[in-house]
Amino acid sequence: MSLKRRRRRTRIAFVVLLVLLLGFSALATKALMPLRRGYGCMWRSYGAEPENTLDVLYLGTSIAYADMIPAVVYRESGLTSFSLAGPVQTMTESYYYLRQALRTQHPSLILLEVSGLLLDNIPSYDLTNINYMPLGLNRLRCALETAELKDLYQYLFPLSVYHDRWKSVTWEQIKKNLGQAEQDLKAGWTLLTETTPFDAYEPRLETWTDESFQRGAEALRRIVALCQAENIQLVMCLSPRCGTLSAAAEARLEALWASLDAPFVDFDTLREDIGIDDKRDFFDLTHLNVRGAEKYSRWLAAYFTENCGIQPAGRADAAYWNYRITTYDRLDKGGPREAEP
Repeated sequence: MSLKRRRRRTRIAFVVLLVLLLGFSALATKALMPLRRGYGCMWRSYGAEPENTLDVLYLGTSIAYADMIPAVVYRESGLTSFSLAGPVQTMTESYYYLRQALRTQHPSLILLEVSGLLLDNIPSYDLTNINYMPLGLNRLRCALETAELKDLYQYLFPLSVYHDRWKSVTWEQIKKNLGQAEQDLKAGWTLLTETTPFDAYEPRLETWTDESFQRGAEALRRIVALCQAENIQLVMCLSPRCGTLSAAAEARLEALWASLDAPFVDFDTLREDIGIDDKRDFFDLTHLNVRGAEKYSRWLAAYFTENCGIQPAGRADAAYWNYRITTYDRLDKGGPREAEP
């Protein structure tokens, strides 16, 4: 056998071995990663939603998966929705989340919660946001744009993060991880029941830098362009809160909104219309509890139909969405349900 043929065989064997190793790593990672049952990054459940049945998609930080209740929005308007938010989700992550989300759904409206502009990257949350994405180019590009070079292996080979779980994971958990994905009855929403009463506004957490804000602003421009290209209505927003923004943040945000061809709404300025009670409706400075989220979601349902002109496409399984409403109504919310206004 010639030297040239031996080298070619060696290269082929190396490629085959590499593919096998990557396949084993992906399978082992899927088996060992904890299933997401709330608190964002609900990609597995999102993938189980029937294709092209969602009218509205929520993106952004944990505020988006705490404040917007899809079952309530559906009950009030017939609009189907899902939260693909993530903890401290950056605008870069939101952009790639949107690109990936559009592979199976084509919503009429994206509600993008943008407080991630005011937070710098937190590597532990970046790992969670990215490693729960489906395998593919969007996940790879998001990792390459987000991770520092020294940490990139944790994104390319996430088994390095979760390998120790084999000591505690059960066979039942492994079977669930490797089994067929199921729809999430809460459609990506996370229930927060505790109440923190506030007598006055307090400064909210801001960790942004000039560099991180600029990076987020560029990603936001890509989101705007993508929505325009896909003929999807985009509304950027901040939710009701008891945390004040710094003067520097307000100035940077105001200049950014003026440069973008998409509407921005600070829903905190409409808190009286929404009916938010500072003493009863907040989990913490920036997150509504379930009472506040229900009020906000009822109000958003009307905002979507009346201000955005969005109407239900009617492609979803109405019986299943009504079951989502029933499931929501039966949740232990830590207190009596708010009366309809």
